[in-house]
Amino acid sequence: MAKSNLKLNLESLKERKEWKRHAVNPGENIYRVLPPFGENSDGYAYKRWVIAWLSDPQTGRRRPYSSPRSFGEDACPVSEYVALLEKKKEKLESALKGRGASREETKEALKPFNDTLWNIKPKASYVYNACNKAGEVGLLELKKTAHDAMKKQMMQYVTDYGQDPTSLASDTEDSGVWFKVRRDGEGTDTEYSVGKNQAKKKTAEGIVWVDDRDSLPTNVMENYDSLGYDLTTIYKRHSYDELRQVLLANLANLYAQYPEARVDGFDAGSDDEEEVAVAAPQAKAVVPKKAIATRFDDSDDEEEVKPVVKAKTNVAIAASVKASKNQQQDDEIFAFAESLLND
Repeated sequence: MAKSNLKLNLESLKERKEWKRHAVNPGENIYRVLPPFGENSDGYAYKRWVIAWLSDPQTGRRRPYSSPRSFGEDACPVSEYVALLEKKKEKLESALKGRGASREETKEALKPFNDTLWNIKPKASYVYNACNKAGEVGLLELKKTAHDAMKKQMMQYVTDYGQDPTSLASDTEDSGVWFKVRRDGEGTDTEYSVGKNQAKKKTAEGIVWVDDRDSLPTNVMENYDSLGYDLTTIYKRHSYDELRQVLLANLANLYAQYPEARVDGFDAGSDDEEEVAVAAPQAKAVVPKKAIATRFDDSDDEEEVKPVVKAKTNVAIAASVKASKNQQQDDEIFAFAESLLND
């Protein structure tokens, strides 16, 4: 029997797809953002996650927990605790200022609050399906500043061409575009910039810069339906009550170190706390010149938060939560999220 070209992506036959993550390395990184994927995309090429890093009550291992705000819910126990702690910090800071405390005294008094907020405050991240120049489809995670720049560039492309920048095609009238994500600096001094990848071209009018609209590999164009990732499944979804149980277990240990971080209603066994609702941003659709299905803009105004830091020691927490049904999948998610944190 004669051999035929194999178009089926064998990866799609596996029980679980292997994860491919695009690291944003120092310097220039070239990617093409791919179209919205799956029934849960709602037309967006990215998924916004709100993540809190907490210790697993069973293992003491620090890992990412998704906030209900990742799915448009208003209430999040971690955000509520953070809001109350910030109010307590503000009152103390005002009192210290009123009695003329020195800068060093104020810094020392606020340390328990700042350390707690640094480690526990949820932060937003944005994950895309993207392809690199090597033709690998994977997950591209951007911090808010880079995400905002990417949205701006995509919307500008719509304005300039009237075309969808995430299109799988590369035709004159319908073409996606390659983007250049640049990373400079390290740690808290890291800066990101995003622009269209461009190349010099000699014309009758002289040397001009042209946008890189080179084609995607044929395999990506033909098999994206099996190569793409459902961005809504990257982290395990937790209900308000589940996340609150994990939070209370963490706070029991935290209060032993920082009694000042205790707030009313957030003690183990407490169920009568005053709720502080944190509104989730609502999405707004882009209105391009032409009818383009992909949506790029939303009303995301999440304040940029410093990345959390790993605890120096992993202390087992004496609270019981329901065991994971799939520990292997949890480990994969943890490894992926941990690599994002240490980017």
